[in-house]
Amino acid sequence: MDTVIVEIDNWEHVNLMAIAIVSHLIPPSPITQQRRFVIFQNKLDFYFLLVHSIMIRIGINGFGRIGKLASRIMLQHPTFKLVSINHPSLTRDDFLKLLKYDSVHGKFSKNERFSNRINIHNNKKPEDIQWEDDLDMILDTTGIFKEKVSVAGHLHNTNLDDSTKVIVSAPSKSLPMFIYGANHDKYNGEQFLSASSCTTTCLAPILKIISDNYVIENGLATTVHAVTASQFTVDKYKPGKRTGRTILNNIIPSTTGSASSVGKILPDLDGKINAISVRVPVQDVSLLDLTLNIPDGPELEELFELFRKKHGLGIKICRESLVSSDYIGDYHSAIIDAESCLKQGSLYKIAAWYDNEMGYVRNIMRLMQDIHFNHTKPFMR
Repeated sequence: MDTVIVEIDNWEHVNLMAIAIVSHLIPPSPITQQRRFVIFQNKLDFYFLLVHSIMIRIGINGFGRIGKLASRIMLQHPTFKLVSINHPSLTRDDFLKLLKYDSVHGKFSKNERFSNRINIHNNKKPEDIQWEDDLDMILDTTGIFKEKVSVAGHLHNTNLDDSTKVIVSAPSKSLPMFIYGANHDKYNGEQFLSASSCTTTCLAPILKIISDNYVIENGLATTVHAVTASQFTVDKYKPGKRTGRTILNNIIPSTTGSASSVGKILPDLDGKINAISVRVPVQDVSLLDLTLNIPDGPELEELFELFRKKHGLGIKICRESLVSSDYIGDYHSAIIDAESCLKQGSLYKIAAWYDNEMGYVRNIMRLMQDIHFNHTKPFMR
């Protein structure tokens, strides 16, 4: 009989996947430096546990920009299993084609045999979807169902219980908002939650790092934002809004809810930050222009060092002279453009790029991983 031995030398440096595997078999121990072994009687048991214990089973509602990119990443990621997608009119042929080709992010090369295993539902309302019974999380990417009453409908026509989390990829007035790198450590088992917006996903971690080390008196933010699906290729009437004008040849000032979201995510900064958005005619990648008043603040290089130490939270420093298209597909939630940052007395201007599609989706997935592996106990199905 084959025996598989998993050897762990140092429990203080075991990664999330290894912890997820061995936690089923070995109870927690205060002794972390001793060599330990996990012994399986055969390879089949080992591989079954390996696959089923670390994979987060996901259902996605919506197949727009966020739903499509989340699907692409999950099909390639070892800790996610995309089980099903719901869209009112999506056919399997259209799903495979849309998944394979994208005007911004290029061709997706994942083998179709994996994509064919994904179930497709065709329902208009969350309460009508018959989600599979073993989902760990549901990601609602529609932008329509973002308040507690509507997202709770995801559980109405299923056998899912309160262990299944529902995450909304849009700001919400009634749901708690969590952003990995800003307040993910405050998550306390909430079943329904919002991952806020792409701009707040860039802004909030930067503010968190700075406010943890210095006092921010106040600040203003401008996001120079790529176009989104809510805009138009020709002028169209939108009562009281400039965003009805064509995206093809205009720079369009607009509003953003990122400042109010920051106040909910980082309560100590509530009322201290305000923000606007400027829509520009590029398909993807946006630039955050953040001005902060920090009395007794650091030199820029000291600030960069703080950001560098938080690289694992989705932030990185870039010292190359790059432009927006160079960041298409970048997984980071905030890329500090060191060359464009300025300091004048207590005023700091911080420029940060972010792929408002891919960077945002990837940070939602970091949040999912953190919730699943650090705030719930994985179990063998």
